[in-house]
Amino acid sequence: QGHPSVKLLGIADEKEMVRTIADAFVDDPMMRWFASLPESLPNQEVSMFSLISWITRGMNRKMLKQKTGAVFGVLEGTKLAGAMSVIPSSQEPVGKVGLMTYAIFGGGCPPYEITKKNYGKYTAARVDSIDIHRVKRIEHMKPYPGHIYLQQVGVRREYQGKGVGGKLFQMLFAAADSLQVPVYLEADSEENESLYHHYGFKTVETIILEADEDPSADAKFKMWLMTRLPKC
Repeated sequence: QGHPSVKLLGIADEKEMVRTIADAFVDDPMMRWFASLPESLPNQEVSMFSLISWITRGMNRKMLKQKTGAVFGVLEGTKLAGAMSVIPSSQEPVGKVGLMTYAIFGGGCPPYEITKKNYGKYTAARVDSIDIHRVKRIEHMKPYPGHIYLQQVGVRREYQGKGVGGKLFQMLFAAADSLQVPVYLEADSEENESLYHHYGFKTVETIILEADEDPSADAKFKMWLMTRLPKC
């Protein structure tokens, strides 16, 4: 059973959910790698918020309608402090094609196409590189036809270190253990890998994201693929 402050979010919560994830991910290593912001760019946080918000809406809109998964949030008073989106093995997460479809049918052009000067030359190609996540998830979860994919989890900076993430994980792991299914995720830093080890995850592979024809010094980005097997 989950904590009473954890609730299922719906499409009416989209704006607040997106704001929460954008605040949580503004310094996220993978999002920073995607953005590749020019060092001379003023107000970099604004460009980061725009990018993260667009990606987060694209990834979670159908889930907020409970069509392809579910999104949960933790309330601190009346404020959304953290959010988590999870996808059952019967559904597919949004990838390169899904984000393209989202852009065409309501999501609008991504910010790196509207204000190109605010982002790196290879931002679009770097975002597209996440398609390897789908390939690897299928490969590693093949022995587990029933599983849960932890797509996104984030806590607003002002609430980090206060147990908000733990409340979300408590609910997720209770469900996974009850169903006797593993949980799968991708971590984007050694710090996050270590955190997930604390929660019982094991690293099954490290991979490199890279954009086609990107000659940048930081063209390659390391990620950790992790699974948590259910407890009896």
